[in-house]
Parts: sequence; C-alpha cells; structure tokens
Amino acid sequence: MGRTLDRFHEDSIELGHYDWTGDFPSQFQARRRYDLIPWIPILAGSRFASLNAEAQIEHDFRLTIDELLTEEHYGRIRELCHQHGVGLQTEGGDVRGSIATKGRADFVMGEFWNHKPAGSDLRAAFNPNTVFAAHVYGQNIVAFEAFTTAAHWEEFPAMLKPIADEAFCLGANHLMLHGYSASRLETPKPGDVYFAGTHFDPGVTWWNHADRFFAYLNRCQVMLTAGLSVADVLYIDGPETQAMIQKDAALTQTARSGYDVAPAELILRRAKLLADGRIGFATGSAYPVLAVANRTVEPEVLRKVVELVKGGATLWLRTIPRLAPGWADHQRSLRSIEESLTDLGAESSPGVHVVGKGRVISGVTDVHEMLMKIGLAPDFQYRSREEKPFLGYAHRRLGGTDAFFVASRSAEWRVAQLTFRVEGQRPELWNPVSGEITPCVDYQVSAGTISLPMRFTPNGSAFVVFRARLPEGRSAGLFRDDRVVSEAEPSDDVAEIRGGGNGSLQLQAWKAGTYSLRVGEASRKVVIGPLPAPLELPGPWRVNFTPLREGLSAFEVENLPLSFWNKNPDPRVSSFAGTATYMTELSVSSDTFGPARRIILDLGEVHDLAEIVINGKTADVVWTPPFRADVTDLLVRGPNRLAVRVTNTWHNWRLQNRFVPVKHPWAERGLDSPPMKAGLVGPVRLIWTERRTF
Repeated sequence: MGRTLDRFHEDSIELGHYDWTGDFPSQFQARRRYDLIPWIPILAGSRFASLNAEAQIEHDFRLTIDELLTEEHYGRIRELCHQHGVGLQTEGGDVRGSIATKGRADFVMGEFWNHKPAGSDLRAAFNPNTVFAAHVYGQNIVAFEAFTTAAHWEEFPAMLKPIADEAFCLGANHLMLHGYSASRLETPKPGDVYFAGTHFDPGVTWWNHADRFFAYLNRCQVMLTAGLSVADVLYIDGPETQAMIQKDAALTQTARSGYDVAPAELILRRAKLLADGRIGFATGSAYPVLAVANRTVEPEVLRKVVELVKGGATLWLRTIPRLAPGWADHQRSLRSIEESLTDLGAESSPGVHVVGKGRVISGVTDVHEMLMKIGLAPDFQYRSREEKPFLGYAHRRLGGTDAFFVASRSAEWRVAQLTFRVEGQRPELWNPVSGEITPCVDYQVSAGTISLPMRFTPNGSAFVVFRARLPEGRSAGLFRDDRVVSEAEPSDDVAEIRGGGNGSLQLQAWKAGTYSLRVGEASRKVVIGPLPAPLELPGPWRVNFTPLREGLSAFEVENLPLSFWNKNPDPRVSSFAGTATYMTELSVSSDTFGPARRIILDLGEVHDLAEIVINGKTADVVWTPPFRADVTDLLVRGPNRLAVRVTNTWHNWRLQNRFVPVKHPWAERGLDSPPMKAGLVGPVRLIWTERRTF
C-alpha cells in the first residue's frame, strides 16, 4: 500500500454491555477447563454459600471475555492489517478490556473528555491503562483522542491548556484533537459541526491564532516522546490494582509517584531480571521495584516472582495475595500460593527482608515510605506554602538526559521548591509556551538529588532538563540586596534569568537593587538603578466590535471602560462573539528609554486571548496568563498608537440566540449555562525592566 497509509484506525467500541456469543460456552470450557452452563445462576446474582465459588467463577467469566476480545477481535484485526502492510491503531479497551487488550495494537490509543470524573479533582475523564499498555509493551507514542465534550464553543486555548497539561502529567504524549468539522462554505460561521466538541476548525472565533496553542502542544509532545518514561514501581495488574488506579489519592492529588502496571501474563512471559536488580522488558522499560497489590494472584505468576526475587529483584508486597483467581484446581492453586509466600517470607514481621539475592518489603502501604525503606528518594517531590497539592509531573530519559515536565493546576501564581532525583547534571528551564531555554542559576545539591525553586504562572508549566555537567559548587542562587529572589511573594515580579548569547546569562530586573549571582563561593554582581514607575493606561478606549457571525454589523463604542462584556447593559456587547479592537494613544517619555531597558505591556485580565499591536505592527499574541509582551522595539519616543484585539468564544452569542448547531440530543447542552467572562478587564500597564549581562 506504499508509505502513505501506515495504519488502520478502529475507534472506540460503544456497543454497551456485551458478554455472549454462540460459541462462548465452548470457548470458556476450553480455556477454564470446566462447563460454565451449570454456574450461570451465579452470573445472575445467585449465591451458593456451601461452595464459596462465586468470586472465582465471576473472575473466570470476565477473564474469558477479555481474552476473546484481545485475541479474536483485536488480534484478528491486527493480523489482517499486517497482511496488508499496515499497523493497527485502536481506542479499544476503554469501555471493556484490559491493559493486555490495549497492548495488542501496534499504536496504542485512548481518549479523555473535558469533564470532571466523580470523586476526583482531575479536570478530565482519563483512563491510564492506555499509558501503562504503551509503556510495558514498548510503544513510545501514547495517543489520546483529546478534549472530547458535549459542550459547544465554550473552550478556548487558556482553558484547554491545563487539561492538556494534566493529560501530559498522567502519561499522554500525542493528542489527537476531537474534532475538526468540514463545513460547507455557504454555511455561516460557526459552520456545520459534529454533535460533540471540542471544535477545532475555522468556525471557532480564535482559529486565526490557534497556532500559538498548537505550537505549545507540539513542543510538549516532542519532549514527551523523547526517550523512555521513567517509573519506580511496576504493579502486577489485577482487580485491586485497577481499583487502586481509580481511587488512589496519589492520582487525584495530581503529583503522584511514577508507576506502571503490567498484565500478569506479561510478567510471566517477558519480565527479566537486569544486572542492576531492576525488572525490565526487552522494550527498554525497567523498574527498581515490582509490586503486588492484589488479594488474588495466579500461582504460576507468583512462582515467577519468587524466581525474580531470589535472583536479585526487589518486591513490594503492598498486599499479601492469598487467593487464587480461578475455579478449576482451586485448592491446588491455593497450596501453590502458600508455598510461594513461604519462599518470600511473607509471614515475617513488617519491614525489608532478604530473600536469596533480592529483597521483600511488607507491612507498608504508602509508596513513599516503601521507597524510603530501600533508600530510594522519590523521583520528584515538592514543597510549597500551598496546602492543597497543585503540581503534576512526567519524567522522560533519553541517554544521559533527564527531562521533567512540571505543571501547575492552580489558577494563581505559585512558588514551590522542587526536588529531583538527579546527580551531577545542571538544570535548565525549557519554556514550552515561548520555546525559550534558560540555564537554572538557583539550586541546591544534596546526596543524589537537586532542589530548585520555581515560580509558576497561573496554570503554568515548564520542562526542567538535566543534560549539562554540573559546575563546581553545591549550590547557586540569585539574590537582591542579599535576599533570595525566589523567596518573594509568588505574584511579585522581582527578577528572572534569561539565556544570553555565547552562553552568557542575562538578568531581567523588574525592581531596582543590587543583584548577585552566587555559584559555590564565586559571586557576580549587577546594580540596577531606579526604574520608571509603571504607567497605567485607563483610556479613553475606543472599541470596534466586529462580529464573526455573517449578517451582523460592526459597531463602535467610545470611552468603553475596561470591563466584562458579558455584564454590559448593551445587548450587542453582552452577546458579542468575535474580535473587538481596543484603541488608544499613549506617550512614552524619551528619558524612560535606554540601551538596557525593556518595556513590557501587561494587559492584566483578558478573556480570552489578545493580539497586541503597536504603531500598526503586531508585538505578540497572548493566549495564556500572564497576558504580557515585550513591546520595546515597537515603541517610539513620544506619541504611540496602541491596539489590543481581544477575541472571545461563541458562547454568549449562542445563549442570546438560543443557537442549536445540529439535530442531536446533545445539541442544546450549554444553553442553560451562565454567560462566560469576555473582554479586556485590565488593568493595562506599561512596565519598565532592565536587562543586564552577568
């Protein structure tokens, strides 16, 4: 088929509850070695107290369905794909199916929706089994149908960014946008659309500036597909492990300890003991700790675990498995399990026990406590004045380079002290919004770890990359008037370090003072004199509203204050959807310019994105907080013309007009929602900074 088409895509199976085919009884008997028919009442809820067989028979029933789905459906489709020279990509397994089911595809894929799951503080409904399947079956691309929602035109880039960041922290690294509707040219915008969003097409109001958001996603995805994912713990899959995944506070608290989950069959057939004691697969994934969290375990899998431990592996018995899952030969299986547990010293007192060349940890249920007992620092941890957890992370390793993606889920400025389990390498900060790379000059080195403070913008994110050799000295820091800059209030702009030419470092100072960069015992100083006070631009603002909907006339409002459009008494403003251009004039005094001065335009609060135009030239498009841009090179001494082109969503217009995009039961969703914030709220200010080279 040539090289153009490389895969066949099967979307999610949405057939509801399916659990029977004509040959299912014979398939069951061949696989489980007993007849299912006499036990069907158990599947309907009947209980036979004298037998105590319900759990085992229900397990065998579910396992048979899973095996048939994996082998007879996905296995057969994959076989046909390979016969025609293409691979299989499938979303299958989210409705029903296991990690093994997903692992049967050549290209693993899942999906997530823009709605909050019950009992979780996650922003999206996310099934991590897709991530686990990709990791343990050696697939570098972890694809997800992304941002699916029943809403229409409520989304915008700054709202989608933290959802994407959360997915990245949970292991996704390739987002397949849901969705793009091919609309007829004659259909007025927002155009012909599918009954479900999020809508990514020329009909959305912010489409002409979507490239900034897409560039952000692409930078993140390039970084998160480099090398291999790093995790400390490999769990053996099972019912209790799946329950842990869904309910574990470590997942819903966002910043979780890295772990993967592998099917028991994969442990049995492919897990190997590496020379350094880690459990690994031929695909390159390797884990310092193998963990059991299930009350039930296949006897042959536990015997394989004993073999690995005696050879030198570390096993964490988070739960001691005493039950055999199947009904056939149940008593023999129980005896085999007890023998293996005896070999592992499971009845010993809680703690770390030597078994053969390996170790077994028992009596511990917290992963951090377990890692501490074996002398392994957390891969990533942080401290903050904020009590509620707000950071998530993902860790990739490519050769000798470690890259950590760290993202804040807080809508406020935050500062945190981050600690990474990295030795001998200097941290760099890679900004996925701007693409800028900055050497980190504020860090502390301890045995086996490096700590550094980081200031997060609202819903901010960054890559912390370790690739360069650490210079002499166990610490480095940036000080202003002998006070650590990073200890300032999170929302207080003081100073930042930027990468300069020829490997130099540049200080961008927002406040006057004596700044010193200290690396070990060495110190370099820069004195910043008084800076001009920020200049607030209250107006008057003349605002031109250009509706995106065809047939609606543009209109202009004089002296419009910086405020929310949705609260404006004029219905043309409150229901506006499109781009409105705020225009004003400002005068910049000659004595505020200087060769080291940089002038920042800060728009304050913006809904939802803005293009900044100075004297007819675009300075930048700002789409995520903070809404600010360097306008130094476009300003002139004396009078200047400023235009701020603010774009909102269709939502408020849709409410006003009760617009239904398509005939479908979901089409009216959102019509009962409140109006969304829209407009330039400010305050709008010019802020003077000074940039100097250390």
